[in-house]
This record gives sequence, C-alpha cells and structure tokens, in this order.
Amino acid sequence: MLFILFILLQKGIYIKNISLPNVQVEKLYIKWNEKLNINIENVKIIENSKNNQEDINKEQINEFFTKIVLFDNWFEKIEVKTINFNNINGSFKYEEGKDGYLTASSNDFSLKSSLFFQSHLFNAKIDEFHDYKRNIKINGNIILDGIDKLELTSSLNLNLNNDIELKVYIDADKEKLVYKLISQKNIKSIKHTIEMFNLPKEVKYWAYDAIDISDLRLKKASGWIEYSKIDDAYKNLHILAVANGLQYTYNPKLEPVLTKKTELEFRDGILFIRPKNAYQYGFYLGKSWLKIDFTKKEELLTLFLLFKGKVNKDLLYLLSIYKIELPFLQNSGTVDTNLKIDVGLRNIDVNAKGDFFTEQSNFNYLGLNIDIFNARIFLNNYDVSIKNMYSKYEDIATASVDVDFNAKRNEGTIDFKIKDIQFKDIGLTLKKTKEPIKASYKISQTQDIIKIEPSTWIYLNQQIDLNAATIPFDLDTLVAQIPSNLVSIENLASAHVSGRFALNPIRANLDVDILDFKLDKLKMEQEKASIKVKYDKKIEITSNEAVKLKLNTLKCTLNNTDAVIDEDGLKILNSSIRIDNIGDTKFNAKYDFKNNKGELNLEKIYLNNKTFGEMFSSSSNIKIDITSNDNSLKMRAKELSIDYILKEKSWKLEIDSIKNIYKKSKLLQDYNITNGNFNIYEHSKDENIYFNAKTIFPYKVLVLENRPVSNYFISGKIDKTSDNISLKINDTIDIHVDKYINISADNIGINIDEVLTYFDNKVSSSSKETKGVIFNSKKSNIYISHNRYIVSDKLDLQYFDNVLSAQLEHKNGSAGFRLEDERFYLYGDRFNDEFMDKLFALSKFENGEFSFSMLGAVDDYDGLMYIKNTTIHEYKILNNILAFINTIPSLVTFSVPGYNKHGLHLKSAYLSFHSKNDIFDIKDISFDSQELDIVGRGKASFKHNNIDLDLTLKSNLGSSVSKIPIVGYILLDKDTISTSLKIEGKLSDPSVKSLIAKDIVVMPLNIIKRTLLAPLKLFKQEE
Repeated sequence: MLFILFILLQKGIYIKNISLPNVQVEKLYIKWNEKLNINIENVKIIENSKNNQEDINKEQINEFFTKIVLFDNWFEKIEVKTINFNNINGSFKYEEGKDGYLTASSNDFSLKSSLFFQSHLFNAKIDEFHDYKRNIKINGNIILDGIDKLELTSSLNLNLNNDIELKVYIDADKEKLVYKLISQKNIKSIKHTIEMFNLPKEVKYWAYDAIDISDLRLKKASGWIEYSKIDDAYKNLHILAVANGLQYTYNPKLEPVLTKKTELEFRDGILFIRPKNAYQYGFYLGKSWLKIDFTKKEELLTLFLLFKGKVNKDLLYLLSIYKIELPFLQNSGTVDTNLKIDVGLRNIDVNAKGDFFTEQSNFNYLGLNIDIFNARIFLNNYDVSIKNMYSKYEDIATASVDVDFNAKRNEGTIDFKIKDIQFKDIGLTLKKTKEPIKASYKISQTQDIIKIEPSTWIYLNQQIDLNAATIPFDLDTLVAQIPSNLVSIENLASAHVSGRFALNPIRANLDVDILDFKLDKLKMEQEKASIKVKYDKKIEITSNEAVKLKLNTLKCTLNNTDAVIDEDGLKILNSSIRIDNIGDTKFNAKYDFKNNKGELNLEKIYLNNKTFGEMFSSSSNIKIDITSNDNSLKMRAKELSIDYILKEKSWKLEIDSIKNIYKKSKLLQDYNITNGNFNIYEHSKDENIYFNAKTIFPYKVLVLENRPVSNYFISGKIDKTSDNISLKINDTIDIHVDKYINISADNIGINIDEVLTYFDNKVSSSSKETKGVIFNSKKSNIYISHNRYIVSDKLDLQYFDNVLSAQLEHKNGSAGFRLEDERFYLYGDRFNDEFMDKLFALSKFENGEFSFSMLGAVDDYDGLMYIKNTTIHEYKILNNILAFINTIPSLVTFSVPGYNKHGLHLKSAYLSFHSKNDIFDIKDISFDSQELDIVGRGKASFKHNNIDLDLTLKSNLGSSVSKIPIVGYILLDKDTISTSLKIEGKLSDPSVKSLIAKDIVVMPLNIIKRTLLAPLKLFKQEE
C-alpha cells in the first residue's frame, strides 16, 4: 500500500477537495521528487474557540520549533495560493533554495514577508507588517536555527502610532525568549502603547493616566520571557528612559509634579520615577522620587519626599491627603523633609514614616507664632515625636519642647522646659532659675489638661510666686479655664486668681481675690478685696468694692477704681480715695511705658485738717507730671513746685518754692512764711527719714554778731519706728520732737521781740492740740535792740496749752516770764553790772544790783526798774547833762568834780514807765547820789532812737539854814537847790537845754508845797 502511494506521489496526485477537522483544502496537488512538492489552490481554516483561549506554554513553543524543522527536511516546495482564516486572507510559498513568501491581510492588518532556508537556517523577512487597529508597523528579519540548537533570532523595526520607533532584537530557544529594544528617536507619547495592553485599571492609572510628557528618550529596554513563567515576564523587563516635560499626577487629589526632566526605570516589576528639578505647589522637591511596585499582591506606591522647603498650606494639604495631620504651619525658614509614604493602590492604605529637620524656622503652632531651632520631628504614621526642640514664642517665651502625639487617637503629651518668659508690654517676667520650669500639655479626647510647676515671676521689681496648677484646656478654641490658684507677691500681696484665658487671640477674664496687701507701711485692712482683671490687647482692672487700706496710723478707702494697661501704658480712668480724718479726692492717671512719662490728675481735693487743709484743698485739678528711667521715678506738681523722686532704695520730696503753697495756706500766711524750699528723703535701709529746708523767715528770732538773722537753714530726720523728729537750725539750735518739742541751744542770741510776736501769733492761731515746747540754752542772750542784750548763763522756756513761760539766770540774778491770753508778766532781781551793761547799751555800770518787773500786753504794758549801789560811766544822757552844766556859770554849783574819771555813784536809780507800740512813757525817773539827785519824766524809744525828758537836778549847798530840819526842808528842800533841764533828740546822743525861767516861777509854789507836806515828811521812811 505504501509502495503504491509512493509510486503515485512520484507521478503526482491531484485532489480536488479535502475536508479535515477545522481545515478545508481545495485543489491539492502533491508530487514526490526527492522531497514533497505541494501546491494548494485554497485552504480554509475554521477557528476552534477552545484552542483560541488556551495560553501559550513551553510545549507549544517546542512544538512550533519542531514543525518548522520539517520544512527543511521533507519539503521541496509548498505553495498555497489562498489561505482563509476568519476574515484574514493570505498566501504562502516555500521552495527549497529559493525565496518564498507569506502574505496576509484583513480589515485590521496586512503582512508581506519573504521566506527562505539557508544552511538549515529558516529566514523570515518581514517586508511590511501593519496593524491598522493598533497602528503598529513592523519590518525586519527572523532567523530560526531549527537543526542544531532550535534557536530563533530576530532584528525588527517597530513603529507604534508614529510615537515610538524601536529596533527590536530577539533571541529565543526552547526555554526562553530574550529581547532588547533600541529607540530610533525620542518617544512622543506612551499612552497609545499602554492602551494596547489589557492592564488592571489601578495599574493603568499609574502607567497611563498619571503621566503626561512632551517626549521620552529610551535609554535602555531589555528583558526575557521564560515560557514556563509567562506571567512573570514583566518582572524580567528592564526599561530605562528619560522623560522631558513630565507632569506626573501620583494622586488625583493633588496637583501634578512638574519637572523638566525625569528618569523612568522599570526593573524587577517596579516602576521608578526619579524627577530632576521637580516642583509641586510651587516648592522645589529636591531629591524626592517615587516608585510603584507591581510585584505585590496589591500594587504599592512608595513616595520618597526628600527636599528642603516649607511646611506651608500646600504641603499640609498634601500630607492630609494621606491622613497625616501636622498641627503647625511654617511662616519662614526651611525644613529638611525626609519622608517615606507607602500607599496601597487598591485600598489606598497609607503607611508614612520619616522626619523633618529645621535649623531655624518660624511656625504658626495652634495659632501661636513660634520660632524653633535645631528641631527634628519624627513621624511614624499617626505618631508625631519631637525631642528637645528649642522654641521661642515671639519676644515672650523660650523653652525646650518634647512632643509625643498620636493624630489618629488625638492623644499625646507636649512637655515644656520653660527657660524664659517676658511680657514686656506689661513688665511681667519669669524669674530665672538654675533649672527650667516644667510644664506639660496632656491632649485627650475627653479633656485637655495643662500642668505647670510652681513658678516665680517679677513684676515692677516685685517677686510673684504662683503655686503649681492643673488647668483644663480646649485645643479647638485654645481656651484655658484657670481654677483658683494662690498667687503671692513677695513682701507685697497674695491673692486667689481664677477665670478664663484664651491663647489665640490672647484674652483673659480673671477674678482676683486679694487676701493681703502690704507696701512698706501701707497695708490692706480687710480679709478680702475682689477685683476683675480682663485682657484683650489691653489689661482692664475694675474694682467696684471699697478697698480699705492703712498707712501707718492713717486709714483710707479706695473706691470705684477703673484702670487700663495697654501698649501705650497705664491709665487709671477714674478712682477716688478717702483718708480718715484728713480728706478725700478723686483722681485719674496715665503712664507711657515706652517714653517713661505720665501724669496724675487730682480733682475735688478736700482736706479736713484746718491747719494744712486749705494748703492743698482745691476744686480745680492739680496735675502731677511723672517721668521715670531705669533707676528712678519722678513726680512733679508744677503748680505747687513740688517734686517727688522715687528710686529703688530711696525717695525724695522737693518743694522748690513755698510761694505757691503759701497762696493756699492760712498757716503760712499767718506766719508770713512766703518763700524758700523744702526737701525730705529716705533710704530704705536707714532707720530715719531726712529733710532740710531754706527760707527767709520774717521772724528774726536768732541774732548772730549783733545782727538779727533772716536766712534759715533747717536740717533734720524723722525716726521711722517712733515718728520722733530731730532737727538743727543754722547749726546752732537742736530740736527734738516726740511728745513735746525739745529745743536746746548754746551761745546764741534770741530776739525777744520777734519771739514774743511769733508766740503771740501762734497763740492766736494755734489749736489746743499744739505740742508743748521746752527750750533750754546756755551762755545765750536775749536781743532787745542793737547792742542791747539780756545776757544769761542759763535760759529756759516752756510753752504748754497756749501758755509761754521762761526762766533766766545770770550770776546771782534771776528772772521769770509768763505769757498767757495775750498778757505777760516779767520780773527779775539781783542782776549785776555786766547784765546792766548789756541791757543798757548806752551806758557802762560798775558794781550795783538791778531789779525789774513788767506787766501787760506785748505792745502795751507797765514796768518798773530799780538799781542800787552802782557807779555809772559813759552814760550819754548823764554825760550830756553834766557837760551842759559845767559850761554854764550859773549852774556850776551842780557840777560833779571828777565824773569823767570816776563816774557818778548812785545810791539808787528808779524808773517807772508805760510802754505802748515801742514808745516808753516815763512816768517817774529818779537818780539818787551824794553829789546830785535827778528826777523827771518824759518819753523815749529804743526802736526809734529818740528821747524827750524834763529833768530836775538837785544839789547840796551846806548853808546854816539847811541845818534847821523843818525850815531847811521848807525853804531849800533839805539843803538843796534845784534847776530844770530839757533832754531831747537822739537817745544815743541827746541835746540838753536849761529851764531856769520856769524854775523862778515854780520856786514859791514849791515852798508852799513843802510847807504843806512837812508833817508827812517827819513820818516817811526810806523804801
């Protein structure tokens, strides 16, 4: 049978139709020469849908290589003029040693190729392949070594939609296929190519929708396919390309990444995208890159953010897309971002890890403007961790900060080590300590809590102590509800403070209960004083309750106080103060902290004190200017010429001129204190308050070198513990004031008229509450007029209950004085010639004893003076009288021989007078001496230095008539003769005139007088 078939094949067999499974053949001609020669008119292949769905496997590849070998071994020629496969029409020709061909065409593609074998190699030259549907064009050669190695080699030119032109090299064997792609020019687009592959929609987005380029340069493309692992073929693909003008939208909710050039690499099933000079949301992405791993069960996108930039709103939005919530916004500076974000592309699960580092930046954190330094912020998904971050809040606070926070649970802790806090606008500063103050902020879903350790603050050089506190805080509103907390100001005050405090904007509404207050000698006199404190860009202090205070023994009440502290300074809008038993006033004030200037306005000042009240009481305002510097505070009342200077350890009150105060002071007006200045000052460590004053005093009570003193300098001190006062006047008088006013002096002159006038005014103007005065002096004198003194070894004076009394001692003499109800009494006796010399300045006395008494008002009184057993020298009046007598012959009998040499010895001298307004009305004057008696009366004034006296001079004649007692007395007035003289002119050098004519007329009358008085003379005794 086989033999017959072989014979037939040699001759040729023609078969019109052959029907085989899936194949129908028309007009088949077969002939055997040495190999088969087959000619077919038409072949129709019927598609087997089941086989069409089968995947290519290794066995099929090996079978293909085996069948190809049969062409070379069994066939001389094969020609199929028409091949029909579905809607594909083609033709095929193979002829040993000659060119063959394979053509095919349909509505979707066309193929023209040449086929031939050479040296057992099968060469298929594709002249043209055009896939109309996918717009693919291919040409090139495929060479098959089917004899020895069963290998396939190809070199093809591939054109995809005119976007991609590649040179494709393929090497294949029974196990795998190796390929390499070379780009002929830059690729314009890959979208058309990606669309040809039936990729999952998640993968298609990242490979197709997310990428937009201007062109792509393929640097490398190669790989292999293992027939046994067809599904892993993509893992063996390695593509390296550079995309120009890339826009890559790795998240549809975010702006695309813009880059001039991007390196794309697909390797090991992973797509790497490495942007160069890339930007997103306007910030530079630095070395940031991303990758998509297609080898995972769920495709995984990994984003590496490696750049130096700002955590601005755009970056916060970028992070928030991946559910990374950072509670701060960067205003300035740069942050080194090193962040890895893994995103599952199917379920969009996010895993983020990395850190942020800044050397110096400014952030808005929870609404607060904060500078941070050398800060590294670690992120692990929802966990944010910061260690030892140095932060600064404006010019207010600096602290070291640690943060542990979980954004998903909204729980965590922020620990602060506070190094410095300064609220410069209001002068509040945290006191520096060796260890920083610790505070912590506990963030919780139920209630946020701020805990802070005890702390010490400085406000206006005062130390303020705050207890530890636990404060509820609302992170959404940034409001703290401050529970009652004890606040202590060292040596000043303590209070309970509670209320509401907001951070953004900073506002406060606090209730302050002052428990105690003490400033030096000023202290609060009630258990509690409640005030309201508000802050909204300014501090408002309101006190509607009366606040009772006590300064030393003074009690005062502060009412209805409204004060404001803002950037311009302190303003006391209104307030009033009442000081018990003194008075009250309303006031307002303002103070500029920047320029250290301010003013205090006092209005409706009323003082109860009758002595000083009118000095400062005023219905109009009194303005006090305030200035300060680092070391002192100065307050000046220009209207009153008063300055008050307060320093850290001292204060001083200066009254430049008493003139302005005098206008309002009845006391100063009464005493005519119209000028001068006054200073009082204190040092905190000293036990005393010091003062000094200068004035030209109208009462010249002191006399130095025979000249009354009008310029007075007073210096002294006040004992702060007892309020006792010690002072010195002109460095000559010491005064100590405690229960009484004690005055001591040594070797000074006291102007008695000025003293009497002073005390007379004081008695008339002072109240019964005036302190008593005790005056003691030694070796001092009382000045009467120029060169007239009352000298003393000891002089004492007392003033109590409006009664002035004094005692004087000199040698054996003593005197007493009393002034009460504007009337005085003065007496003295046993004073010697030294005392008389100083008292009667126009004469000089030798030996003798002087007594006196006076009674009446200061400017209207009567007086007696009596001197005995003294010798008068250089008495101007007596000198002038005797000089006048000696120059007139008719009066020579009255001359006193040797007067100029020895003086006039007096047995006694007597003077009775009445003084009014410094004019002495001399009722009776008598000089009794052995040689000469003088009697008379008249007027004189030491103040005006004038005299007007009528004197009668008497002298012994020694006649026999005088020796008859009764006759001599009647005729001659006891053996004497007399004459009259007129003394007038200056008291210091009077003129003398004779009155002889008057004597002649008067003598008979005197004889009659003496005759009538003779009986009385017999019984009269000498006093």
